[in-house]
Parts: sequence; structure tokens; C-alpha cells
Amino acid sequence: MKNSRIYKVLFLLVGITLGGSQLGFSQQIPLFSQYQFNKYIYNPAVAGSEKYIDARLIQRYQWRGITDAPRTFNLNAYGPLASQKMGVGAMIYTDIVGPTRRTGFQGSYAYHFQLNDEMRLSFGLGLGFEQYIIDGTQIRLDAIDDPALQNYLGSSLEFTSKFGVYFYSEKYYAGISIPQVIPNNINIYESATKTAKLEDHYMINGGYKFDIGEDFIIEPSVLMRWKSPTPVQFDLSVWTYYKEMIWLGITYRTEDAISFGIGFNYNQMLMIGYAYDLTTSSLSTYSSGSHEIMLGFRFGSASSQEIPPQL
Repeated sequence: MKNSRIYKVLFLLVGITLGGSQLGFSQQIPLFSQYQFNKYIYNPAVAGSEKYIDARLIQRYQWRGITDAPRTFNLNAYGPLASQKMGVGAMIYTDIVGPTRRTGFQGSYAYHFQLNDEMRLSFGLGLGFEQYIIDGTQIRLDAIDDPALQNYLGSSLEFTSKFGVYFYSEKYYAGISIPQVIPNNINIYESATKTAKLEDHYMINGGYKFDIGEDFIIEPSVLMRWKSPTPVQFDLSVWTYYKEMIWLGITYRTEDAISFGIGFNYNQMLMIGYAYDLTTSSLSTYSSGSHEIMLGFRFGSASSQEIPPQL
């Protein structure tokens, strides 16, 4: 048995999981095609931007047809405090890629400033922790027959932080967030000379809602992701809403996929959405696409004071 082999394989696996690739932007920050209905998932400053308490559950199956492709689960809830100048939120999540798993919890706080009758500006900070696990019993390598590797179970617990700014009104919004403020090292194998690293990421998004008659709203939007040294990735989307009850949308994600979304909002209380990503990268030869299911709930109102509604 040679420990150098273990180090190389473990570092490769962690690198694939944490470092990501241009095809999926970065597996450190999971992709979501329905983030339009869950902006809090990327930006803690969104908490408290509505007068309601919102909860979202998302399950994503990425690159179906590829063995051990990423699977992501996220459950979050957020809303305003009584004064509506502040908002709080929390989320739990799990990402699974082959023999690797990331599980985390994060809580957040946001403060909102009233700029004028229509516009508000908020700043948000999220803090939490993540556990990274590699299960060697799930590793099958033709070139390396090493019982120590295949029986290895390693984990690492790391502190996480997130920062965001959100500018919004009833018709338009813009935000910027840093999903990983502190670039911690991930030490899953204590004796290894190399470690994986949480990389800096930057995200900017914005959109505008156009009223088309009394029943329809069209919302073009853009989301930009960037992590050095990979190229900037854009999500260019157009969503159409009918009476804020039914929606259809299409998104072009550069160098990755075209996403089609559909959903239903019942009485502003229950939201059900589905998105299918048609892979346009070189993975299209092997993958039938990605599937994402969203379930949302809305509870009550914090007070009678109006806050611009965000569908």
C-alpha cells in the first residue's frame, strides 16, 4: 500500500466535488434553474424583502444518465421580523456527488433601508457550517487496487459565511452576493500534503417586470456567476406569468444548458414548479439532462406595513 496513491485519489475526488468544472460552473455552489422563485438561496439580503414568511424545498438531479452525477437537496425559510426593517432566514442542504457528500446549515440576518416610496436596499450576512465526507466503500478504480483507499471514510467540518446586497421595488430588483466569503481549506485526509479549498465566488443578478395587459407579466432577468480562473457564466431568462398563478420560463445558461420551467401558484400560498435542463455542453453525449422540482409555501403577514411583493 502506498499513501501517495491515496492522497492523489482523494485529492482528485475532493477537487471534482469542490472545484467543479466549467460545465457546471462550480459544484461548490450548486446550480438551480428556479432560483427566480428562491433568490434567498444565493443571497441572504433577500430575507425580509417580502411581508410574508416563505419556505422552499428544492430537489435537483443533475446530468441524468451519468453515473454518480450530482444530486442536491435544499430546504430554506425566510421572512421579516415584526418591524420589517430586518429579516432572518435559515437553510439546510445536502450535495451528493458519487462517494462525496456535503451537508450544511446556515442562518442569516438582513437589514433593510427604505430609500423612497418604492425602493428599498438591504444588506445580509449568513453564517453556518458544512461537513464534507468521502466514503471509500463507494470508490471503484480499475487502475488502483488499494483496500486502504476503498475502506477509507474521511470527513471535515468547516465554518461558512455568505454576504449579499439586494436592491428592490415592486417592478425591478438587483443583487450581488458572495456565497463563500472565507476561502477555507478542506482537510478530509489529515496526513495529506494537499488540500481542497473553498474558492471565492461572485454572483450578480437583476430583473424587471413588464405588465402586458391586466393578466400577463413578462420578466426578463440575468444571473452572472464568476469564479477565477473560469470564464464568467450567464443565465439569461424570460419568464411569463398569467395572473401570477401560472408561469412558463426559458433560460439559456452559457456553455451548459437550456432550461425550461413551468409552475403553478395556488392562492399565493402553495407553489409547485418543475424545470428541465437540456444539456448543450459536451456532456450531452452522455446525459439526458437535469431535472429540478420545487415546492414552496407562504405563511401569513408580519404586519400591515406594505413591502413590495416578489413572486
